Amino acid sequence: MLVTHFHDAIVLRNKEPIDHVVLGQGSLDLKRIAQLIKKTECKYALIEVFRTKELKRPSERKFKQSISIARKLFA
Repeated sequence: MLVTHFHDAIVLRNKEPIDHVVLGQGSLDLKRIAQLIKKTECKYALIEVFRTKELKRPSERKFKQSISIARKLFA
């Protein structure tokens, strides 16, 4: 595996998940997911952030926050 697609999602019981939210705003265990990815030979993580938990377009600050979280997770 060369590249992985990495994003957070809000998962609620009996509802469709809301995906591609700012990292850390969803309910996925990003730390565990990153640990599993690091066990592969994956070289790149494509961060996809389309919305905030309020379903708004993320600001530049929120996007940079996602990058910072990803860097910590994959360090």
